[in-house]
Amino acid sequence: MAANTAKKLRRSPSQERSRILVSSVLTAAREILIKAGLKKFNTVKIAQRAGVGVGSIYEYFENKQSVFQSLLKEEIERNLKALVDSLPAHQTGDLDLGPVIEKMMEHFGQIRTLTEYLFLSLPREFTTPLIMHSRARAAELIAEKYQLSASDRKTLIFLVNIFMDTIHSMRWHEKEGKDYPPREEVVRHLSRISRAVLASGSQA
Repeated sequence: MAANTAKKLRRSPSQERSRILVSSVLTAAREILIKAGLKKFNTVKIAQRAGVGVGSIYEYFENKQSVFQSLLKEEIERNLKALVDSLPAHQTGDLDLGPVIEKMMEHFGQIRTLTEYLFLSLPREFTTPLIMHSRARAAELIAEKYQLSASDRKTLIFLVNIFMDTIHSMRWHEKEGKDYPPREEVVRHLSRISRAVLASGSQA
């Protein structure tokens, strides 16, 4: 499956009726994936569960891969907003990313969501653009919460990639039953890195 087969909505739902239809399609798609998995995921099944015609789905979605992409983006947004809402209140002075890192590890260490299931089930060339989107969006939401400058926002995207790579590595080691440094040690290490990177960016 080529990366460019994951298309955006054919057209955006502008009226209330069309927004309800798209929402119903995505809700039905989510329920099918949770209960039946990818093997039984198709537009016919989605249409039946949503109570709409198959043709109505194709008015807004190119194919089932397009439904995947829209569903994943919806799940990503839900998870990221939950994460950002859980972060400490607006900080004054120099940004301390230690609490942010701790919350990210706590949040992504606990959830076992549809997003994770799909990322593990779908081809890498399909999910890679969405992973990059999720990381950029995470940095954007955190930057908005802490009212960061434009230069700090760019730096934050770089740091979020480091944080997420570390979290994924920790979870892989956990899954494989392999040793990994304690979370507290990892947080301290990442905090030192983030302070050094932010400091060098402010001096540039």
